[in-house]
Amino acid sequence: MPSARDIERHIERLVDAFAERVFSGSVHVSEVAARLLREADLSVTDTPRGPEAPNRYSVYLRTLVGQPETIVDDLVGALEDVAAEEGWRLPGPVGVRLFEDPGLPKAGIRCVTASVAGPRPAWAELRSTAGTSSLPITNNRVVVGRGDEADVRIAHPEVSRTHAALWRQGGTVWVADLDSANGTSINGISIRQPAPITVGDLVSFGPATYEFVPI
Repeated sequence: MPSARDIERHIERLVDAFAERVFSGSVHVSEVAARLLREADLSVTDTPRGPEAPNRYSVYLRTLVGQPETIVDDLVGALEDVAAEEGWRLPGPVGVRLFEDPGLPKAGIRCVTASVAGPRPAWAELRSTAGTSSLPITNNRVVVGRGDEADVRIAHPEVSRTHAALWRQGGTVWVADLDSANGTSINGISIRQPAPITVGDLVSFGPATYEFVPI
């Protein structure tokens, strides 16, 4: 889980990026971005796949003129970036919608979060060294294994049902073995603790070996 200092650092970055942009009334985009990030952090839950944050955000402001699409896109991008930085899993694509609530104070902001499952674009893939398959990695944090509960499925009898975890955090991609029967290795070296990987590394889940390729 991220520390309070990590979250404040992200908020400071957002404030710097959005400080000059204002919604109708007196609400700055930076205030909305900071509120969204705090709501995301407060809503993170521990799951078998790791920490998961909501992916849908409804923001209520006292006054609103239309849907400023560029600002919405910026807020979505900020949330996606922070999820990748902190290693949060997202159940689907991030969505932000803005609504008007005249009952709020002049500079008031209300935020409602939800988790909605849905497809996400791939950010990397595992390419079989045997040339038999290419497995997309779509979430910031995935479980690799043979079972139905795995996000990235490898149909090999010597791969455990939930064999390993793979995720992005702090600008690095990590792999960790999940007490699998036949182990996980990187470039032929068995790992016992979470270990970083980079483009071109060969990751083996038991005897099934794949090249890690960011997209």
